[in-house]
Amino acid sequence: MVPGQSGRKPRMLMALMVVATLWASVAIAGVDQDFIGAAGRGDLTAVKSFMAKGADVNAKATVFSATGLMLASQNNRREVVQLLLDKGADVNAKANNGATALMLASQNGHKEVVQLLLDKGADVNAKATDGKTALVAATEDGHKEVRDLLIGAGAR
Repeated sequence: MVPGQSGRKPRMLMALMVVATLWASVAIAGVDQDFIGAAGRGDLTAVKSFMAKGADVNAKATVFSATGLMLASQNNRREVVQLLLDKGADVNAKANNGATALMLASQNGHKEVVQLLLDKGADVNAKATDGKTALVAATEDGHKEVRDLLIGAGAR
C-alpha cells in the first residue's frame, strides 16, 4: 500500500456522495416543506412560486404527513385549494392519522372548501384511523350546513 493510502479514500468518496445526495434531498424537501407551509397560510403567490421551483403538489409534511391541500382546506384557504386541485393534488391523500382534506375542512365548517373537494371527487365516506369520517367531524363540531352538504353527497 502506498503511504497515505489506507483504503479509506474509496469510503471517503462514498461518504461524500452520500452527503451530497442527502443535501440535494434536503434542498428538495425544503422547497416542498416551504410549499406546504405557504399553502396552509393561504399565500397564493408563494405557493405558485414554489410550484414553479418544482415543489411537489402532493408532497407530505415531515410531521403528520399532511399535504398542502390538507392544510389549505383546514384553514379555509379557498383560492389555494382551488389551485392545488387544478394542478392535480390528490384529493383523497391521507395524513398519518388517516385524515383527509375533506375531513379537515368539514371539522372546521368550511362549506365552500368542502364543496370544492366534493366536486373534485373527494371520498365522502373515507375513514381516519380512529374510524371518524368527514360527516362525524362536521357533526361533532356542530357544523350543520356542512353536515347537510355531506349527507347530500352520500355520506353515511
